[in-house]
Amino acid sequence: GTVAARQEALVRVRYGYPSPVRGAALSILRRAATRGALSADVFLPLLQDRNIWLRNSAIAALGDSGGEHVLPSLDALAADAKNPSAATAKRNAEKIRQRCRTGE
Repeated sequence: GTVAARQEALVRVRYGYPSPVRGAALSILRRAATRGALSADVFLPLLQDRNIWLRNSAIAALGDSGGEHVLPSLDALAADAKNPSAATAKRNAEKIRQRCRTGE
């Protein structure tokens, strides 16, 4: 994960690129965020993505590396029973809360 690779992934995760390219970019960003080399905030815009797989992957990335400040966004998704990502959002919000409680 070089800086150049992360920068390119930030571009390619956006709308306008084919879904497999966006998915690969999201995987690169997720690994970087998990290692602390990238802010988890880069996933917040993807919470409204039309592609359910990308949206759920962004939610999981936030669950892996996000802090308490992303909880309102995840809680809003979790509260929307019509949103197919609601269960994923609820599960990952709880993951963050558990991490914050245990100080990990």
